[in-house]
Amino acid sequence: YQLDAFEDEDETTEEEQTSLNFDAKRDILFAGNPSSVKFGAQARMVEKTNDLNLTVYDDFERTLTLDEFNWDGVDYPLGTFGPTPDNDRVREFFNNNPDVFNANENETAIENRLEDYTLDEDIFAAYLMSESEIGRLSVLGGLRVEHTDVAQTGTQFTVNENVNDGAPQFEDLKEDKSY
Repeated sequence: YQLDAFEDEDETTEEEQTSLNFDAKRDILFAGNPSSVKFGAQARMVEKTNDLNLTVYDDFERTLTLDEFNWDGVDYPLGTFGPTPDNDRVREFFNNNPDVFNANENETAIENRLEDYTLDEDIFAAYLMSESEIGRLSVLGGLRVEHTDVAQTGTQFTVNENVNDGAPQFEDLKEDKSY
């Protein structure tokens, strides 16, 4: 197999989630029948970010094939899976042969910007519920209300060969939605 691209990447994804919940129940008699009233509220706030630092190498000084990376099988409890490249050997080859790899600046810029984002999602909910036992009949009714706010940021790109030598043009995007 001939190698057409090599990517050196470091990615960090973080997610922070806060949840709050409150529930209460009160037993009562309704027209002499055992009944209950429940109510509660819930809040869930999530913030997620992704940061990718990646370099795309797809212009090699010579033809590279996958057998240059000394493939071995990987031993698993149920048997050997492979052949597969040894990651340490791939990294060693990359570090020992810097003159072979040429970075593609446009692809690198695109990949880095497109994979970076933030997402904030807040969900708030409340409910009221009542239950009553009337003889052998059980009556249950309730109401639930939920509200969600979402805010997202990211990047969009365009490439116009007639503008700026075809270098990618980036535009920050922000989208807010509530429902």
